Amino acid sequence: LKLNVDAHLSDDGRWGIALVLRGDDGRCVGAETRVVNSCNCAILAEATGLQEDLGMIDRLKLTKVILEMEAEQI
Repeated sequence: LKLNVDAHLSDDGRWGIALVLRGDDGRCVGAETRVVNSCNCAILAEATGLQEDLGMIDRLKLTKVILEMEAEQI
């Protein structure tokens, strides 16, 4: 499985976080979105997205998951 996460700053100052879980054939097997009230900091929003990824993995009791995100600092 591969779990992708991304964060996007909206016009109202909140962050949208999206998680997409895909199987080895590339098909979507799960997805979640969150709205986060945060500061104007992309690194913090991406870190929050990673925390959400880890929560999804734990809730679904997944193993052997590849995490993928664009935030090089994280």
